[in-house]
Formats: sequence, C-alpha cells, structure tokens
Amino acid sequence: FLLQRAFKIVESSFGPNHLQVSLTLLSLGAAYGCSGEHNQALDSFNRAMPILVQHYGETHSETAYYRIYLGDILRGLGRVEEAISMLEGCLKRLE
Repeated sequence: FLLQRAFKIVESSFGPNHLQVSLTLLSLGAAYGCSGEHNQALDSFNRAMPILVQHYGETHSETAYYRIYLGDILRGLGRVEEAISMLEGCLKRLE
C-alpha cells in the first residue's frame, strides 16, 4: 500500500504519538478493512486509538466515529460480542 509508505514518513516526521500518525494509521486500517484484511485493520486501529483519545478525548465525535468503525472491523473478524460491546460503550460515552 502507498499508505504504508506514507505512514512511515509521517511517523518519522512527527513522532509516534502525533495526531497525524493516528489519522494515517486509521486511514491505513480503513484501507485494510475495505480489502478484507481485517486483522491488519484491527492492528492499525488498535495502535491509532490511544493516540486519538489522547488528542480528542473519549467523548469527541471523531473518537466515536472511529470506535464505530472498529466495531465493524471486529464484526468482520467474527468477534460479534466484542463489536456489540464496543458500540454500546460508544453510545454510553456520547450520552
């Protein structure tokens, strides 16, 4: 993926905990998810989410959006109960 190369450039330019690193990882994860590579998508999202939460907080709409996407990745992996839990937690944070 071109995004893999972009991620390496962004990480080396901004450092590992920069918001742009998280956003690039999320884009990479979304690309993996669209191509059916759910394990790689999950790895990218799991690495990106703590950085995203650090910058936006738990209740920000961007955090919620990507948690919903993460729930969809979990569903794609057949981890339906985890997906449901992720989505329910997202709703509670936004109330």
